[in-house]
Amino acid sequence: MSSTRMANKAEILWLTHDRLFGFLLGATASGAGMYYYVIDEYRVSNQLLTEDIYVRHSYLRPLRISSIARTIHRDCTSEAGLD
Repeated sequence: MSSTRMANKAEILWLTHDRLFGFLLGATASGAGMYYYVIDEYRVSNQLLTEDIYVRHSYLRPLRISSIARTIHRDCTSEAGLD
């Protein structure tokens, strides 16, 4: 009777270890999957943001240069008295 009881305790102990191992393995696998998902989403959003910044920069650059040129031209002509 005591050997059966020992076998049951050992079996319960192994089942508990197997459950714990399964939980830890599942938690690690899901954590790794989530990590790579978040990294991929971050990379995609960073690319879109960078692309948007370059598009806005290329759109605003000619406007800035022309306004600077107009300001310089206006200052030069007013100093020379050519108005």
